[in-house]
Amino acid sequence: MERLKPGQIRVQSPATCIATLGRAELENVAACIVLYHWDNKLADWAPVSRKQIIDWIPRSIWMEDCARNPFWRLDVSGFIEGGWITGWDRGGPEGADDPGMVTEKFIEVVSNPRIGPRGTVVSVAGL
Repeated sequence: MERLKPGQIRVQSPATCIATLGRAELENVAACIVLYHWDNKLADWAPVSRKQIIDWIPRSIWMEDCARNPFWRLDVSGFIEGGWITGWDRGGPEGADDPGMVTEKFIEVVSNPRIGPRGTVVSVAGL
């Protein structure tokens, strides 16, 4: 399996890395991280804080559709608990500036979406 760079990751509208983390709310967090890298022209995976993402969302053209979609949600706690990022363990405002780095597990699943026969999504919850 090829380990892709942020600019090579596929993101669906509205801001979802579909068929990667097994739940839309987690795949939306993944898309935010990927799109943040795109907008900031980060060629390689780099640490990013929750505050950087929060400050970036209102300025991003990628996130405009998300703001209008009542079903688009983020599960940051589930993203952390799933082992998709390290460094975001401290919750609340005191941890908002803590830089987080995506894990190899994250890079693998966003690099290789799991699509089954006839386009059905195969769950990756066990990863």
